[in-house]
Amino acid sequence: RIRVPEPLYHCRMPESKTLHTKTIMSASPRQSPSKSPGGKRRLSSTTESRILSLDRLKGLLRQEDAYGIESTYIPDEYPDQVVEEYATWRYTMVDWFQKIMGTFQYQNETIEVTMSILDRYVAAKPELMKQSKAYKLAALTSLYVAAKMHEQCCLTPHHVNDLSTDIHSIERIEQEELEILKAIGWRVNPPTTTAFCRELFSIIPTDLIRKEEIVGIFKMQMNHMMNEEIFVTEKASMIVLAALYNAITSVHKAEKMPKYLELRLFSALGLSKSEDAKESISKLRELLLTVSLARNEQDEEEENQDDAVRDGVEESAPKEETIECSSPRTTVSTIS
Repeated sequence: RIRVPEPLYHCRMPESKTLHTKTIMSASPRQSPSKSPGGKRRLSSTTESRILSLDRLKGLLRQEDAYGIESTYIPDEYPDQVVEEYATWRYTMVDWFQKIMGTFQYQNETIEVTMSILDRYVAAKPELMKQSKAYKLAALTSLYVAAKMHEQCCLTPHHVNDLSTDIHSIERIEQEELEILKAIGWRVNPPTTTAFCRELFSIIPTDLIRKEEIVGIFKMQMNHMMNEEIFVTEKASMIVLAALYNAITSVHKAEKMPKYLELRLFSALGLSKSEDAKESISKLRELLLTVSLARNEQDEEEENQDDAVRDGVEESAPKEETIECSSPRTTVSTIS
């Protein structure tokens, strides 16, 4: 089993400007235009913030093509059993990463970066789908690379060695890091759903009703989405737009998003309101809802099982009922 190492001591000094903020940016209060020292009227801080967000969105959209993964990255000759096992390994690693983020005091966005690095490495080296130990090493090394680039407190090869339960040597971990970086073309700053969300929420009107609830539902969908292999080949911008559709329509109990808001989001992401775009978003919305519902049911079952353990019910229940669980979370040992 994978164990969590001791607290990190290899930390960078705090920087004045970090690559990623830890909270979603919100538009500042509306202010009236003021005059610059030269006497010219200048834009309000709200307008300036939205213009900057639109510029950053354009940059993220340009990056997507360079960081994309082809839908054919899984070889056709691989049987369904191999693909299902690989999807289970991936699910387990993401689930484990989410659990240890608090220990490392890392952001959830670091998990997205980690999985982007790992998924692109697997796409370049598909034989990893058949090798559980090699996949585990690649996953831990991807976390090591992502933390080195995007966190103030970075991992060391010794920490990765501890996480792998001393299976791999320090030299092998450093060699794996170089192999991963070469395979992905040294691209370690992917456009994440968190980055798109941060900028999109800056251009959404500040008077949007129940915005906090919308953000909560959106984050829940993103957390559930990261575990699923089916979203690997989808663009982050499309996933974010579909999740926003679900969140806004759910909170406002409406079938469609307000037209003015839909137009603003489509325009910001450089999308045309064609039938193809609408169909793609509709499919992603259904997938996100299906995954979220399944995870919520699974979490409820686990909570009920925990309650049963606390109440001592498991002692009188048949063994088959107490261990019955179809969740990939029970397969952690298959990765070790």
